[in-house]
Amino acid sequence: AVVVVAANLATTFGLIVVGGEEAPDLLGSAPVARARIRTLKVAAALVPVAILVLPLLAWLAARDPASALVLAPFLAAAVVSSAMVHVWATPLGGSGRELKPRGARDIGVRFVDLFASFGWAGAAYLAMAGSWWWLAPVPLGLAGPLAALVVGRAARALP
Repeated sequence: AVVVVAANLATTFGLIVVGGEEAPDLLGSAPVARARIRTLKVAAALVPVAILVLPLLAWLAARDPASALVLAPFLAAAVVSSAMVHVWATPLGGSGRELKPRGARDIGVRFVDLFASFGWAGAAYLAMAGSWWWLAPVPLGLAGPLAALVVGRAARALP
């Protein structure tokens, strides 16, 4: 549950970071590469989630260090995956006024992100249970960012 909730928070922050900018023309004309802008947007979506999740991981590490070591990589993968899906799948530009309509338009991206976060959560659960079946849901978790990268390239190529 922690993995899905953290991924959902990263999704929300990713949507806010992508769609909440009020001066997209300023970002577009900045003397910075677009890839750098996207990287900074992913970081901006991840920092608040990390601030909220790290105390939980610290508490779990104090109680059961082995579980914390198993959970941490899956938690990080889910959060990074969710932020990257929304930043990669959305073209640069837009304004904060378009945040609600853009969210309604990108329902397919949200489903891809949801299934990816369930993949990471399933992998975390199975790994914490000690099963080698944790490898089975990992491709589902990786499919989200890969699909967003492919779809995002097409969306960024549009004028």
